[in-house]
Amino acid sequence: MAGPTKEELTRLRESGLTREDLAAHYDVGVSTIRRWIKEKGVPRPTPNSRRRRMPHLSLNGEIIALADDGKTLLDKARMTLGARFSSHKDGYHLDGKPANVSVIIHAAGLKFRDET
Repeated sequence: MAGPTKEELTRLRESGLTREDLAAHYDVGVSTIRRWIKEKGVPRPTPNSRRRRMPHLSLNGEIIALADDGKTLLDKARMTLGARFSSHKDGYHLDGKPANVSVIIHAAGLKFRDET
């Protein structure tokens, strides 16, 4: 496989893509990307272009929506905890005692996105 042109690799590297991103894009190994870069003489990206591509954007800059089942973290905790969880007019209860959302989420064995 001859691979992409030098200009295409240079453009993609300058847009902030890493070698790993390029390997996923072309469905090849990182070692193949390294070889293409070396063989074609692709220059290193400039420091300003080394920022990571946002995870919710495609290689073309289109917005990608993550697959979601439509349930909130609290909904998932409610399903996991079953009868241990209850909701009252004065708030949430876990095992009959008042509890905040954080305690309920952790009791269900779940984590907030920023904790993963």
